[in-house]
Amino acid sequence: MAATFIGTVVGAGFASGQEILSFFTLYGWPGTAGILLVAAAFVAGGRWWLEMGARTGASSYRDALQAVAGPWAGSFMDGLLAASLFAGVGVMTAGAAAVTAEQLGWSPWTGRLVFAVLCAATVWRGLPGVLAANAAVVPLLVAAVLVVTVHGLLGAPGPAVPLPRSGLPAFPALAPMAASLPVAPARHWLLAALLYAGFNLLLSLPVLVPLGAAAPPPSRRTGSLVGGTGLAALALLLHLAMLVHMPGPATREIPVFHLAAGLPGWVRAGLGAVLWTEIFTTAVGSLYGLASRAGPPGTCRYRLAVVAVAAAATTVAGAGFAHLVRLLYPLMGWLGLVLMAWLLAAPRR
Repeated sequence: MAATFIGTVVGAGFASGQEILSFFTLYGWPGTAGILLVAAAFVAGGRWWLEMGARTGASSYRDALQAVAGPWAGSFMDGLLAASLFAGVGVMTAGAAAVTAEQLGWSPWTGRLVFAVLCAATVWRGLPGVLAANAAVVPLLVAAVLVVTVHGLLGAPGPAVPLPRSGLPAFPALAPMAASLPVAPARHWLLAALLYAGFNLLLSLPVLVPLGAAAPPPSRRTGSLVGGTGLAALALLLHLAMLVHMPGPATREIPVFHLAAGLPGWVRAGLGAVLWTEIFTTAVGSLYGLASRAGPPGTCRYRLAVVAVAAAATTVAGAGFAHLVRLLYPLMGWLGLVLMAWLLAAPRR
C-alpha cells in the first residue's frame, strides 16, 4: 500500500525534479520547511482517502464522493476531479516524451504514442495492473533518487548565488526566465507547499479510495504513514541536492539529469529508464481513475474510456512538460484544497 501511495504521487514532475524545483527549491532554504509541512499533509491525507474508501465501501472514487458530499455536490466535484485527472495524464505523457527525447533521441510524438499504448495495456484489466506496476517500480525509484542525490550533494559546488530568506525569484540568474514563464507557483513558500500537497492528494484519491475499501485497518494505518513519510524524504533529498547546484537545475526540463552529470553513461541511462517507469505508474493510476468512472473494469465502456483518454492525452502533452507543470499543477492544487475542505465539512453536515 505504501508503494502504491508513493507510485501514484511520484510521477513526471516529482521523478524528474521539476515539481520539487518549482514548489520548493526556487524559494531557497525556506522551501525545506515546506517539505516538512507536506510530509504531515501526505500522512494525514493518505489516511483520509483510505478511510473514506473503507467507510463507504466504494468501488470507485465517484461513488465515495457522492456518498460523502451528497449527489449534487459529489457529481460537481467528480467533474472537476475528472478534468484534473485528465490533465495529470497529459502531463505524465509529456514528461515521458521528454525523457525519451533526451535519453533516446525519439521524436516527441513517438514518445507520447508508445507511452499511451503501454498505459492503456496496463489498466486494461483494472486495479491489479496498477498495483503490480507500483510494487515493481517504487523500489527502483528509491534507489535511483538515492544515487542521484548523494552524487549531487557530494559533488556540490556550493550555491552559485546567495540564497535569500524570502522573495522571488530566489536566484538572480533565473530573472531572465521570469519574462517568459512563471518561475514559481506562488509568492510565498507556505502557499506553494499547500498547493503541492493539494494537487498530489487530489491525484491519489482515485487509487487510494478503492484500495481502502479492500484493505484491513492495520494496512491503512501503516501504508499511509510509510507512504507519506517516504514521499517527503525523497522530496527532501532532491530539494537539497538541487539547492546546492542552483541555478543549473532550473535550466533543464528534467532537472535530475543536471544532478547526474559526471555519472557513468550506463548509470544515466538507468536513471532515465527508472524515471520513465515511475512516470508510467502515476499515469496508469490517473488513467484507471478516469476509466472507472465510465464503468466497472472489464466492461466495454471501461475499455473504451481507457482508449479515449490515452489518445486524447497525447494531444495535450504537445504543450510541453515544464510548461504544463507550472501552469496546471497550481490550478490543481487549489482544486485539491477546496475539495478537502468540502469533504472535511461533509460529515459534520
